[in-house]
Amino acid sequence: MRISAGVLAKTLLAGSTKTTISNTAKIIALKSEMKEVFLFIGA
Repeated sequence: MRISAGVLAKTLLAGSTKTTISNTAKIIALKSEMKEVFLFIGA
């Protein structure tokens, strides 16, 4: 989580808004996929 936040912070500092939004969407998608996988394994 901290690594992802660091990457996003660097991207924000670089001023690359589109890249930041894309990376954020990818991270959110990865997190939601991980949750679904864990829920599936748990079930």
